[in-house]
Amino acid sequence: MAQNASNATGKKATLKITHTADFEISGDGSAKSWNTTSWVSLPQRKSAEVNYKTNAKLLYSDKGIYALFECEDNN
Repeated sequence: MAQNASNATGKKATLKITHTADFEISGDGSAKSWNTTSWVSLPQRKSAEVNYKTNAKLLYSDKGIYALFECEDNN
């Protein structure tokens, strides 16, 4: 499965999402299934004084969608 979107340069990009078997959600990203996909950097939507990085990993199974986020903050 793929989704077309514009990347930071304005060019079309395709995000390929990997199929996985269902797995136990721990909340800390330690499930082995997360090793089958790469982080995707999510661009900041508007300029701000602080530029925090946000990354995501996405997987899908026959039963649903899995999302793992890594978000910077001031802590």
